[in-house]
Amino acid sequence: MYAFESLQSKKGQAYLKKFDLALDDFDTLVLIDEDKFYIESTAVLMISKDLSGFVRFLYPLIYIPKSIRDIFYRLIAKNRFN
Repeated sequence: MYAFESLQSKKGQAYLKKFDLALDDFDTLVLIDEDKFYIESTAVLMISKDLSGFVRFLYPLIYIPKSIRDIFYRLIAKNRFN
């Protein structure tokens, strides 16, 4: 089960502080799994493996280097409302 929290909220800010994350750009996804955190494309792919349907099959993209995956993540994130 996943719970969503805004990074700007008190709880979100507490999580950022706990993991010493200084995110100036709040247009990203942060997944916190117990004592680990994942951001950007890694967070999306970690969530996708627990979903049903087609998105579940996106998880193997985790083997593509993060630097390359994050380029696509940022491009989609930047243009998601256009």
